[in-house]
Amino acid sequence: MEKPRLLVIAPQFFPTIGGYEISTLRILKELSKKISVINVITERSSKKLKKYEIKDNINIHRWWCIKQKKLHTPTSIMGLFFQLLKFSRTTNIWYVPTVNFFT
Repeated sequence: MEKPRLLVIAPQFFPTIGGYEISTLRILKELSKKISVINVITERSSKKLKKYEIKDNINIHRWWCIKQKKLHTPTSIMGLFFQLLKFSRTTNIWYVPTVNFFT
């Protein structure tokens, strides 16, 4: 049986602190006990954020986007597209912890 590999698609994640960011991190910490690889893809709206880091056995990959009116949505969609291409063949479970993705 193939080991489970989880891809989490979240517009914001650690170190951003908010309601769903905290609850998603708690869920992923528990899932990391049962799932071999957890990759989170999220926006990198500031150069201060690392492109890649590991937190509690969770791989966090950030895609580039521009946080300005009229540029945020197109640049975020483009970055997300390339991240999905990168991880789509190696992931067998996908999780999106929010309904309103581009807020």
